[in-house]
This record gives sequence, structure tokens and C-alpha cells, in this order.
Amino acid sequence: MEDFTPKRMPHWDYMWQDEKGQQFVGMFLFPERKQEGNSLFKIKKAIRDAFISKKYIPMTILYRNDFLNLDARVWEIDESESLVTLKDLEGNYYDVRISDIMHITHKRNERKSE
Repeated sequence: MEDFTPKRMPHWDYMWQDEKGQQFVGMFLFPERKQEGNSLFKIKKAIRDAFISKKYIPMTILYRNDFLNLDARVWEIDESESLVTLKDLEGNYYDVRISDIMHITHKRNERKSE
């Protein structure tokens, strides 16, 4: 019997050999990623709550390839284009996509809005 070498087959199929010398062909099955949709739902709910409360809330956004930690107020929501306009404490406006809001919290970390 010739030497067995594991080979990668197309479509995530693999071949391997166990300790007894039996050859197997199989496929790796990855779990579904249900967390992504649930996370986006939570972010949208937090944005909606922040818009209704009209308070400055700590959040992390992705803006022009940089992560920004802001105390910002949700100024406007455009759900047709998935855009949110934020206003920070200094008066700067940021137009970001809903998917670019990484983290939003309602708890104040001993920061006070002016």
C-alpha cells in the first residue's frame, strides 16, 4: 500500500487517515452566523432609543478608516439609505452608515455633557 498524503479537495472537502490506516473523505460544516443579524438589530434599537432620548451618548464609530470614541447625539436617522447623522459635544457632525456604528451604550462612564 502506498503512502497516503492528505489532499485538499474542492468545496471545503478534505481527505485524512486515522491511526488504523482507514482513509476518510469529509466536509467541515461551520455553524451559521446568527449573531450578526442579532447584533445589528440591537444597534438599530439603541440608535432609535438614543434618538428619542435626545441625550449625548458614548459610542464608537468607524469614520474614514479610523475608530472614533465619541459622546454624540443622534441628530437624524435616514433609514432608506441606512445613514445616521451624529453631533458630538464640540458641534461636529458625522454622517455614518448604521453598520459603521461599532458600539453604543446608554450608561454614562462618569462623563458629563456640557
